[in-house]
Amino acid sequence: MIDFFRLPLGQWVESGIDYITETFGWFFDAIRFVISGTHDSVNVILTSPPFWVMILIFAAIAFAARGWIFAVGTVVGFGIIVGVDQWDNAMDTLALVLVAALVAVLISVPLGILAARNRTVSTILKPILDFLQTMPAFVYLIPALILLTMWSASAPALVAEGIGPIAAFGRSRALTKGFRWPVFGALVIFGIMYFALSIALQGGSTTGMLTLYGSSPVAALALATLVSTVMGILNAAFLAGLYGELRDAKEGGSNSQLADVFA
Repeated sequence: MIDFFRLPLGQWVESGIDYITETFGWFFDAIRFVISGTHDSVNVILTSPPFWVMILIFAAIAFAARGWIFAVGTVVGFGIIVGVDQWDNAMDTLALVLVAALVAVLISVPLGILAARNRTVSTILKPILDFLQTMPAFVYLIPALILLTMWSASAPALVAEGIGPIAAFGRSRALTKGFRWPVFGALVIFGIMYFALSIALQGGSTTGMLTLYGSSPVAALALATLVSTVMGILNAAFLAGLYGELRDAKEGGSNSQLADVFA
């Protein structure tokens, strides 16, 4: 092994992200203000009606899109969310996803139209798009893994500290700073275990699930719901434990107090 030559790539990436966030903090604050306001408005729309009204609306959309089996699965899934008292958090997440999709559309569609009508814009965008298209697919996992590691404690922070989704990302970034390589290693190990257990619960392969779906769609739906519930519980337990360890390491918090929050 070569011990005298080592590229500190992880430190470079972390230092670069810290520099960008500190130097252009005013720009990101402005973006956060706009996105947070839009998110809050969408969240009010989703949480103002009673939960059963929203479940009926989602079920009707599912029925129109895929049929009654998908509608039943929608009702069961949202029923579980209500049963574990996570309705508000689920609507927060849904509002965040809707806003993210809206932002993506608002950026991509005007750029596409502008590139079609303006040769200069097209000349600038084409090399960038060509470069992105020729890159191997796994390359895009690098920034995704960095963000996943940085934001891994955002969901527990949202629940335990009662902060908004946008603030939870910043809180997670602060907690994971200095511990991102250990956090990344824990995420990799858990991901491997998660995948193996998910395959085992589904009968060993996706082929078995497809066969079961062809013979008994209701049984396949019940099994898929069970697997999703079990894996969701394990995922939540892992993230809560990770959040507790990070808080204990960074702030000396009591894990027993955090256990009361997630009980």
